Amino acid sequence: MTDTIQSVQQQLASTSVKGIDISHYNGKITWSTLSNEISFVYCKASQGTTFKDPMFKEYFGQLAGAGMIRGAYHFLTFQNAPADQQIANFLGNGINFSLPGTLPPVLDIEWQVPDTLNAYIIANRAACIQLIKDWLNGVEAKTGRTPVIYTNTNFWHDYLGNPPGFGNYPLWIASYQAKPPVLPPGWAAYTFWQNSDKGIIDGITGPVDTNLFNGNLEELKKLALSQ
Repeated sequence: MTDTIQSVQQQLASTSVKGIDISHYNGKITWSTLSNEISFVYCKASQGTTFKDPMFKEYFGQLAGAGMIRGAYHFLTFQNAPADQQIANFLGNGINFSLPGTLPPVLDIEWQVPDTLNAYIIANRAACIQLIKDWLNGVEAKTGRTPVIYTNTNFWHDYLGNPPGFGNYPLWIASYQAKPPVLPPGWAAYTFWQNSDKGIIDGITGPVDTNLFNGNLEELKKLALSQ
């Protein structure tokens, strides 16, 4: 076991407010085992204008049935994917964001796949930043919840140029390290920290993304409308 993995595991062991984020890549999950170890789960719901994660409805329904704090995220596609169509794809999953136990919607803003699509972002930076704004504003208007921005500090700088005007959105920062992450300009604190993509959690086969919530359990419940 590497020192980095040991450090991550020590962090997870020392906090009572830890969680995971999942997609269909994680396969079948034994929720009864998992629920004893974590406080929240974010699930991938959609990507771009048409893709819906094939495991989302099963995951989300099982989490709701177990009374687990849960949330949904959308992976943003930058090229040939209008904001209104991406919003419709995300909200087409039928998520009721007003239900207790439901975390705010998340916009996943990061490197595209395949990597060749990333050149488009730099060449069309202003349009890509506007796309982000349009998605955030549209989802907030339709759900009544302020979305969370998921991103990486390097991506936010290198591809988007550290755009201003987003600091009022809660931040979910991806940074796989033991020490606290460096945040993009405009944010003084993170709400969630994805600190590893190699977590080992009972109930899940293989590695999983692990996260820490920057607060106590009561604050997490408040964010999830559980108080």
